[in-house]
Amino acid sequence: MTSIDAELEEPEIAHFNRRLAEMCRVIRFDDLGSGASDPVPPDAGSFEWHSSQQIMAVLDAVGSERAILFAGDSGTAGALVTAVEHSDRVTGLIVFQGGARLLVADDYPIGLAEDAIDAWAAVYDGMDFDEMLRITFPSRADDDQFMRWGRKWLRHM
Repeated sequence: MTSIDAELEEPEIAHFNRRLAEMCRVIRFDDLGSGASDPVPPDAGSFEWHSSQQIMAVLDAVGSERAILFAGDSGTAGALVTAVEHSDRVTGLIVFQGGARLLVADDYPIGLAEDAIDAWAAVYDGMDFDEMLRITFPSRADDDQFMRWGRKWLRHM
């Protein structure tokens, strides 16, 4: 979940995107329910499924017949589903800070227990943006410009 508009105002993220665009065509979008995108419809299905559908819709809309997906965090599961279900169009997958799933399962022992996820969510519930940014980006906590940008970024998510 992110906001492309807000991300591109942060110099390091904008620099990363410019450098990436020097090597290849970059196609980005805000996932349903975040940034400039529409809300998630009530009948959207699983998060992974509707993320995969969005990826394919965006690739179709821009005329991209083959792509390497770069996914991270919450976008990873949808990208994995897309890579498997559309292997004729997805030629590669780069995962940044992501995993196949979040919850622990018999076949996924490195996942988090549900009570750990609930505890993590409770920490963020009602937390002010500055505190969230200090926890998420501790090395930038004293950077006033970054913190101003971070508050805007969080409001747009």
